[in-house]
This record gives sequence, C-alpha cells and structure tokens, in this order.
Amino acid sequence: MISVDTSQWMWEQKFRPQSLAECILPAHDLAAFKGAIESGRIAHTLLYSKKPGTGKTTMAHVLCAEIDAEVMFISGGNLRIDDLRGDLTAYASTMTTKPGGKVIIIDEADNKGMKAVQEELRSWMEAYSHNCSVIMTCNHIEAIIPHLQSRCDTIEFGNPTAEDKKRMMIEMVKRCIEMCKIQEVEVENNKIILALVQKNFPDFRKTVTELGGYAKCGKIDAGVLTRATQATEDLDELIIMLRNKKLGDVRGMVPKFTVDYGNFITKLYERLFLEIQPASIRTLVKIVAENQKYANGIPNLEIHLFDLLADVAMELTWK
Repeated sequence: MISVDTSQWMWEQKFRPQSLAECILPAHDLAAFKGAIESGRIAHTLLYSKKPGTGKTTMAHVLCAEIDAEVMFISGGNLRIDDLRGDLTAYASTMTTKPGGKVIIIDEADNKGMKAVQEELRSWMEAYSHNCSVIMTCNHIEAIIPHLQSRCDTIEFGNPTAEDKKRMMIEMVKRCIEMCKIQEVEVENNKIILALVQKNFPDFRKTVTELGGYAKCGKIDAGVLTRATQATEDLDELIIMLRNKKLGDVRGMVPKFTVDYGNFITKLYERLFLEIQPASIRTLVKIVAENQKYANGIPNLEIHLFDLLADVAMELTWK
C-alpha cells in the first residue's frame, strides 16, 4: 500500500513516500535510518548525492514524520545570516510538545548563497542541539565546509551495491504499477515499467514524473518502451562515434540530447567511466565540470553540448 496525497495532482508529489516502509533505499542506508527512528530523536544529519531524484528531501521529511517531530523547512537558496539569527534562532529556542523534538530541514544546503551561513551555523548547531536538530540535503558535499560535515551523521544516497540495485528496481517497478492502478491507468506489459525504471535509475523522481506524463493518455503501452530503450540505444551509438572521432555524425545527434541536458550529462558521465582509460578520468571530470558551470543561461545549448562532446572525443584515451 502506498500513500496518496489527494491535494496534489503531479505524480511525483501525489505519491511521495510518507513512511520509511515506502522508501526504496540501499540496505545499509535503510538500517541506519531505522536505528535513528528507533532512538526517537534525529541527530544533525547531512544527506547527499551527486545524482538527482534519489529521495534526499523526501527522506528528511519521512524521518521527521516517523519520530513525530515539529518541522521547519527552508531552502538553502533563501537562507541568509539574518534568517539564521532571526527566524531559525527563535524557532530553535522554544520548546515543543512533539515527542521527536524540533527539526530544521535545510534543503540544497550546498547553494552558493549559504557560504556565509555555513560559517555561523557551526556554533549555532552546537548551541541549540539540546532542543533542535538540523537535517541538510545537498548534491555537492564538497560545498559543505568540513566543520559542518564533522558535526553531522553523513549519508550518501544513490550509491547502491549490485544486490541493492536489483532489489530497488524491483520495488520501484511494483510501486509504479500500484500508482497506475490507483490512477486507473492500464499497463500493457510490466516490462514497459521495468524499462522506464532501468533507464532512469537511481533517479526515481524522474521515473515517476515520466510515468505520470505517459499516463495522460490512459494507457502505458509499447510506445513508452520504445522511447525508454531508444535513449540507451542512442547513447551506444554516440559512444561509437566519439571513439572514432566522427564529429560530423556527433553533431547530428546533439539536438535530441539537449532536450534533457541534465539527465543526458549524468548518463554520459557514468557511461564514459566504463569506456575510458583510468588516466583520462581526471580530464573527463574537468571537461564535464567546465561544461556544467556555464550550462545555465547560454544562448545556444546545442553548441555548448557539442563543444563538450568534441572535447570528449579528442582528449580522452579509450579502452
């Protein structure tokens, strides 16, 4: 049985897990969270993952719900020194009748605007830890100063073992099928759902978002399977072109990849790790990092992406 928020209509919000039992996690992470819940209180915690959609923010809310804590939620992009000294201090200073105490969730704590806040947050967390815990989520743990990291239980998301991956995908397929039943959407074949989960793993949020989009026609059919498998086939074809330095052919494929730039870059990055010599990994990281640095607000994303792919073809050494 899965939770349903009837006040929401977007699938990723409507079917967001509300309990630990609904969360699809690696075995090690699941055990750690169970231990925290059984203790009745949450220590200062840092949830991070390089990959989007792995459930960091959802898990923060679930932990608070499981111990019945009072919660303040704030985005790191909006948190400034004045907020820490004002609203957050006022919140952390007062008592609550909730058995789980008080918790502040700082989402996207690696936001550049939080640099000054991080410095002051060190002593602040110690001063109010008797009454209020802090859970931070982020994608780039290196953006969190070491003094804050050392004050938190740090858990990395999206890093399952091979055994975890198989189990998690099966659980996600079952969850997606149940969503379709609740929404009265016909699923022509469960293999279609599996292909969608495999394409996006470990980004479950993207899987649910895409499923909700496909479900608008009232049926999940073979057309979805074709689109899900096509992305993998396109990447296979691209890798061959890059290996052979066929930049003209690469340029012809660029438009289809700019449609979902973020997801494509993640999949390409993961795939290239398997295709290149270890000595080229540092070069790959620099190429991808430099490209992402300027990805927002550029006038022509196709030229920007082609520049990355050209560098990959010409500068990396392949296995």
